Amino acid sequence: PHHCALRRLPPRRSTAFTLVSSDGQRFDIDSAVLAFHSKVFADMFETVGESNEADRTCDLAEDGATVKAFLEALLKGIPPSTEEAWLSVFSLMDKYECKALKTPLLLARWSQFCSDFVWEYAVGCHLGDIDLAWTALRAVSDYTGLRGWGAVFDALPQGTRSTTYFHERTEKARSILKHINFGKVCSCARDKDERDCDKGVWETVVLSVCSRLYGGEDVVARVREEIWSRVGQWGDCHCCGKKLHKKVSELAGRWERAQQQLADKTFSRLSAALNKA
Repeated sequence: PHHCALRRLPPRRSTAFTLVSSDGQRFDIDSAVLAFHSKVFADMFETVGESNEADRTCDLAEDGATVKAFLEALLKGIPPSTEEAWLSVFSLMDKYECKALKTPLLLARWSQFCSDFVWEYAVGCHLGDIDLAWTALRAVSDYTGLRGWGAVFDALPQGTRSTTYFHERTEKARSILKHINFGKVCSCARDKDERDCDKGVWETVVLSVCSRLYGGEDVVARVREEIWSRVGQWGDCHCCGKKLHKKVSELAGRWERAQQQLADKTFSRLSAALNKA
């Protein structure tokens, strides 16, 4: 009978590895999985892996909290739980060339510490997601909110931190309001104070709105609301109501066109700033 010669295969090299943080914390990992996501780690394991089995460790410059957040995000898809952790993981995404981290970093938008559109704007800028940044920017209710809300926003490059979108939006709204020609006052002014007629009410509303208008405010809704709050002045005249309605419609048309032009301009500027960064 023939006996098959059994050939002894070389022992399979272990993929167990230990990362040691700057403060001495140890993290046991499967180096093959980590290397799959990071060329930097792949090269590192290739070099260190040739050493003795007992010395399969690698010292990192980051502290334990940062390494933990990094590994949880990369290997388990768990988003960072604080702004500081988010920034740390974001910095390691570039350092270790881990594109897979972009997903958990984006998922952090729904974390408890991310409760406003300013934060989403900052996340979009950091990750180069222009659509996210632009959508969040247009949703912010007040441009003053883009002046240092949180560590993630403060870490943005100057070009994306000093956006003037809402300031320009406010000034444009004021300009449109002031340049709408109302025309002649209603004939009912013969019988009452002109300030209680269509033109007088319109001029009062324009002054009121322009004196306190916020960057993200709906200027058309604001004007309409203030006109109706004064219905006791003009409501007894059908012609006054018809003329005021006509001017609000004119404002709405002009404002819609102006917003689109401003949006296109700001989007181009934001895109350029992100590409430059």
